[in-house]
Amino acid sequence: MFSLNDTMRYYLCLAPTCMRKGINGLCGEMLLETYRMAKARKDTKTMERAAASYAKYNRVDLEDEQALPYDMIVVQPFTATSDPTVLGLKPIPNLQSKIDKLLAKYRAETIDIEDIEYEEADLEESIYFPTNDETR
Repeated sequence: MFSLNDTMRYYLCLAPTCMRKGINGLCGEMLLETYRMAKARKDTKTMERAAASYAKYNRVDLEDEQALPYDMIVVQPFTATSDPTVLGLKPIPNLQSKIDKLLAKYRAETIDIEDIEYEEADLEESIYFPTNDETR
């Protein structure tokens, strides 16, 4: 739940958009749409500002990160153990019997679960999440 008040900024996306991209994806979509609108109006100044904002948003001024030298990474040797004292913990005596008692207790408290029949929902994702080519 969110609250609407006058101290926050609100952005409205007029075209269908997939919010799986998050707020960063919505920001990118807004900049691209601003550029398209400015291009349609032949407003080169706004086009330049939108392109500069998009470049800043995508950090194109920074060089690409260098590839990590995975071949130089040395695998650290380790020995697997079930001894909790290695971590500084005290071992619990009769651990398996305590686990068995708790399992029996919680299984007795749970309600029996029965399987029910169901049918698959036929979702047409192309209607709800159109690609950029379909929205034009």
